[in-house]
Amino acid sequence: MPPKRKLSLRVLHLPVAYLPWTVGGREVYCHTLCHDLEDHGVESIVAIHQDPGRKEAVGVHQHEGISVHVLPALKDFSERVTAYSKVYASLPGFSDLLDQMKPDLVHFHDQNGGASLSHMREVKQRGIPTVLTYHTPGQSCVQRALLYEGKHPCDGKVILQRCTACRLVDSGLPRPFARLASMTEWPGVSPSSSSRWQRVLSARLMTRIFKQSLEEFFDLADGVVVGAEWCRAVLLSNGLAEHKLHLIRTAGREPSNDVVGLKYPARQPLRLACMGRCSPVKGFHVLIDAVKMLPEDVPLQIHFLGPYWDDSYGQELLKRIGGDKRFISPRLVANTDLMTTLAEMDAVVVPSIWLETGPLTVFDAFAAGLPVIGSRLGGISEVVREGLNGWLFEAGSGHDLSRKIQGLLAGELQIPAPVNIRNSFPRTMKTVAGHYAKIYSDYVG
Repeated sequence: MPPKRKLSLRVLHLPVAYLPWTVGGREVYCHTLCHDLEDHGVESIVAIHQDPGRKEAVGVHQHEGISVHVLPALKDFSERVTAYSKVYASLPGFSDLLDQMKPDLVHFHDQNGGASLSHMREVKQRGIPTVLTYHTPGQSCVQRALLYEGKHPCDGKVILQRCTACRLVDSGLPRPFARLASMTEWPGVSPSSSSRWQRVLSARLMTRIFKQSLEEFFDLADGVVVGAEWCRAVLLSNGLAEHKLHLIRTAGREPSNDVVGLKYPARQPLRLACMGRCSPVKGFHVLIDAVKMLPEDVPLQIHFLGPYWDDSYGQELLKRIGGDKRFISPRLVANTDLMTTLAEMDAVVVPSIWLETGPLTVFDAFAAGLPVIGSRLGGISEVVREGLNGWLFEAGSGHDLSRKIQGLLAGELQIPAPVNIRNSFPRTMKTVAGHYAKIYSDYVG
């Protein structure tokens, strides 16, 4: 193994949450990037603020070789105006960390919490260059999912009346009342009131505050990285200067050649993996709908691999799959064991209903030589090629997904050779890290 390059840049990463306390695509992306940046002479340090729900201890931790600084909690994190403005009264421990670290650049992996507008202002006041990565639609959407009225993908442009009405409808307000409330900023209304109607009538004000915060964030950031083509149009429509925008398509880990036994149809049943956090936007319910449309005796197993099944959405899904032998109990697989687990699968289903910027699950499937059955939407549709490395179905349609699964079961869809799947997208996070290192160097000068 060649010796590692001498570290020449120090980068502070602000991902809001981190492993092992929080497990998600953003956290895995940041962690993998930090490791791979070392090969390009970049020292990476992570900082997050304590979240009482995660129970991290304030101080310096080590996670798989990455230094993680847990700062004291943000005191006004849960206040309503703060949630939209991303501006906090104080940032406990952050100034001291900047003084101690003296980073050459700060990399923001969100626009909230421990990667807020307040943090961006503090960094820029010191003249430190910054890079922002746009990981999820929630970073630029006041409704958090970029789904119009919670149902269909939106074009992403923040428009005061439209976005206010959308958010109110998504929260359960009848559409006529939502449209009326969104028409103006009503006088004499307190945005900090706990009254539901005060909150409804101040909703447009909150949207304006969110929009101003977004625009200032884009103005202060030196560079903004997106992982998919669709993100470009969304951010440009919201005022991001084109010269700041960099497309670095998300990628996965090193390809795995692990082979465990035979694959379907020589080995039955057909094993489909569905990875990631259990959340409505990830569309796990669409996969369950699709399977429920098939005969109960089909030779099929669904393996859910990921966390967060303990909320109301996850509990409802568990009730639906309970007693159905086609569904294996959801389990969390360690990052280091994922490739071995995927080697036992036949394909990966990615049924997201929101616009993914990757997602990592697609690239993990490719690295394992597995085809993807994915939603015809966002970043998924940009990298899945019919018959080459997978198949696409209409986003949100259990019927269409069911037909794809039935096609595999009946042999109508031929599973591509693993080597062809791996070669269809020959990028890894090491490649991504190289692009980031070049951007860092350009901004640091």
